[in-house]
Amino acid sequence: MTPRISKPEIAILLGILVVIVFTVWPAVWAARLRNRVMEARQSIDRLITAGRQFNKEYGIWPTLRMQPSGDFRFGQEIPNLEVIHALQAKDGIGNERHRTNPGKIVFFEADLHRFGRSGLSTEGDYLDPWGSPYQIVLDIDLNGLCDIDNSIYGRGIGQGMVVWSCGPDRKSDTPDDVLSWKK
Repeated sequence: MTPRISKPEIAILLGILVVIVFTVWPAVWAARLRNRVMEARQSIDRLITAGRQFNKEYGIWPTLRMQPSGDFRFGQEIPNLEVIHALQAKDGIGNERHRTNPGKIVFFEADLHRFGRSGLSTEGDYLDPWGSPYQIVLDIDLNGLCDIDNSIYGRGIGQGMVVWSCGPDRKSDTPDDVLSWKK
């Protein structure tokens, strides 16, 4: 004869299980968020390093887009694949016939995107761990400052290239953005 579990014992076991789940789940969620933020920071650092190497090699930032004044943002309305193609020495939008990167030097490599990891979309955009395109601003006017128009980040960030991830909420200009510079 096998012992039977009474209803009060089942209720106690379920209560213990609920307490365990509600205490462990937030810790697991927080650890996953920390890992994704760390992944975004590392990817941003790799992009900045690649951009600086490109600039050192060619004396310009990885784009042929020019405008009379101000700087240029990729990742929002203009796909960041234009910059990525130049950094990867791929013939395509932003690096047609290798005009941007004539030496065909590979400055940046990336795998395909999968949720939780940065990577390339099937179109060629570089996506953050949450699946949003990295935002890239290049100092097109070569004044040593990046001006980010129509953004809370504003003007005069003292670098030639800035990159950020929109973070878990997948919206730019919010407190959870992961930035390549200090606010």
